[in-house]
Amino acid sequence: MSVSDLTGKMFVVIDHLRDQGFTVGQTERGFVAVDDDGVIFTVSPGRTHVCVVHQKNGQYMEHRCNGLPDVEWFDDLTNEMVQFSKGHG
Repeated sequence: MSVSDLTGKMFVVIDHLRDQGFTVGQTERGFVAVDDDGVIFTVSPGRTHVCVVHQKNGQYMEHRCNGLPDVEWFDDLTNEMVQFSKGHG
């Protein structure tokens, strides 16, 4: 994937996450996105990381993948993380 393709894909993901209610801050190589449920995405061209802390017991859940996944990955992981943080997963 070329740099311009990757940059375009990153902005598609950023716009999608903002539409889903995330606050997004750009970094030198990528971005960080946080929502009201405490789901945190840290994204760079080489790796994407998501984490959340359980609201009652403080347990930590995380997933990583290489590269920049499609918006469906972000949606799936957001749902999984929110369910976990609220004690439903």
